[in-house]
Amino acid sequence: MSTDAAPAVDTLLAPLTDSCKDLRLNMSTMLRGSGIDQPTTYCSAIAVAYFVGAKALAEALRADSASFLSAEEATDAEAAAALMGMTTVYYKSRELLGKPSYSQMRPSLRMNRMMSPVSRQKYEAASFACAAVAACPDCLKSHEAKLLETGLSEAAVHDLLRLAAVVHGASIALGIVN
Repeated sequence: MSTDAAPAVDTLLAPLTDSCKDLRLNMSTMLRGSGIDQPTTYCSAIAVAYFVGAKALAEALRADSASFLSAEEATDAEAAAALMGMTTVYYKSRELLGKPSYSQMRPSLRMNRMMSPVSRQKYEAASFACAAVAACPDCLKSHEAKLLETGLSEAAVHDLLRLAAVVHGASIALGIVN
């Protein structure tokens, strides 16, 4: 299953057993193209890989995207993963508690980095994909609205959900063989 587009990812996923073949194929399909441009796809995939602690996968994705994703955009993916690691816990937990009083309280968590990404659309896509993995309803709704404001279609947002699921699944599959 080698695609010229993702040799580092292909090499990393090659040891996956037949029980995880679907993840290999789905990753290849998602990275080859969907309703999302390639830089946004890779930026989001990198963020999810970091978000779930799959550093080797994140590094392979970075290597395969080096010719079209700037270092600054890759840094945005790192920032999105780290900040979403904090915010998804906070907002999801607050929602799970279900008390209106918590919704009235200020988070008082520093999130300034999200205010100045290189690309708003790529940053929001990366954040949305991480929110999907965390299953944080408030985060998903907030980042989906921002993505739609940037001109991304609902079909593209749906592709981001698929991408997040595939990267998450691939990271689990890699944990099985390593």
